[in-house]
Amino acid sequence: MQSTTNWRMSNLLLQLPPELLHVVLEYCSALELVRCRQTCTALRTAASERTLWRALAAKDYGLDDAGTATTPWNQVYEMLVNTERRYYERTDRIDNMR
Repeated sequence: MQSTTNWRMSNLLLQLPPELLHVVLEYCSALELVRCRQTCTALRTAASERTLWRALAAKDYGLDDAGTATTPWNQVYEMLVNTERRYYERTDRIDNMR
């Protein structure tokens, strides 16, 4: 049942003109974009757009275009998340040592 629902939703999204699909995807979180990318090739392409990930990096981390000319924004975002996760893991370990 769940896979049928996902397929129907993907199919509805793909019927939108590319400009409207982009507007819809602008409302997605990083996790939601990743999940969209996992549904089909067309949504993988749409949810991988540079401007979507650039906007998320700016919103969530205050990052601008500096130093990212050759690295795709989804990879930049992933690096930021991993760095943040490692920071909090270390902080938790230090707190547990006290």
